[in-house]
Amino acid sequence: MLLDPGMLPPDWGWRGCFLIGATLGLSILLMRMWVPESPRWLITHNRVDEARHARSSRTSRRIFGSTASKCQTRRSSPCA
Repeated sequence: MLLDPGMLPPDWGWRGCFLIGATLGLSILLMRMWVPESPRWLITHNRVDEARHARSSRTSRRIFGSTASKCQTRRSSPCA
């Protein structure tokens, strides 16, 4: 669409496409600072304990709120 000569002149269309790609790339790099690693990535890199903690904290927050204990999650072993 940006390369259509009716929309932008040809010498500006490619610059617009390049700018959009650069903006998307920079935004992804910046967002990586705040996005946590997935449990699958952690297990792949031999960080199993962190993966278990990440999975249990995400599940308990999503289902029961931030104060839920491990006994309340759906997939944990039954607590006595």
